[in-house]
Amino acid sequence: MKQIDTLIIGATALAYPLAARLGGAALVVESGFSVGAEFSEAMIAERVKNAEHTGLAGEICAELEKRGILLPDGRIHILAVGGALAGKYLETGAEILLGTAVTDISRVQDGFIATLFGAENGYEQIAAKRVVDTRTREFMDCRKVFGLMLAGEKDMNVWSDDKSFVEHGVFDDEYILHLYVDRDSTIPDCEKYADEWLKTNRSRIGNARVAGITLVFGYRFAEPVREERDGIIYVPSASYPDVISAVRGGEELCL
Repeated sequence: MKQIDTLIIGATALAYPLAARLGGAALVVESGFSVGAEFSEAMIAERVKNAEHTGLAGEICAELEKRGILLPDGRIHILAVGGALAGKYLETGAEILLGTAVTDISRVQDGFIATLFGAENGYEQIAAKRVVDTRTREFMDCRKVFGLMLAGEKDMNVWSDDKSFVEHGVFDDEYILHLYVDRDSTIPDCEKYADEWLKTNRSRIGNARVAGITLVFGYRFAEPVREERDGIIYVPSASYPDVISAVRGGEELCL
């Protein structure tokens, strides 16, 4: 059985600095096929706070600004962030398994036994001294959101209320409409709800048209979360308001 020091679940923005810190002592397992999906694929484009970022967060900010993905006012072209994060992950030295799910975790005397399932390797078990889960889990207190990319309207009002909120991306007509949905909602459920919302609220988005939808749900938390259950450390990357804050949160995390 393969043995590792730290199993990191979720190739998230927060997990990146953990992987960079631990290098070959870490195994990152991601059920999807991209990194930072909790922001990039969920299209969570909260403006990056105008603060002095250092360390890995500062490096990513500098790269995103150089590539025109992040503007001085904090607006971000969130769809391009995943590719930038992927490049950073490749520099960490950690092993990364994409398209691989964690199906079971058992507590043992000297750590954990995790069962993984991937299309390429099938089922396999690994032993880990510690487990850090950076995903959003069912027991966490947060709101689920479904996003729609809007284009074609340069003067849309940005709002936030108890049913929806809008974020402005890098381009003048790049807006993202987020609708709060039930925690058990599926993508087809949300598509129907979005159609109904657009029929009722068409005037709020002016001449904008829907250019695409998210295939990954986003989440909104009241504040960043860190808790431990049965020895597993839970630090959901999505509990941070923006992708850079999540990277900084991973840098500051004490294991």
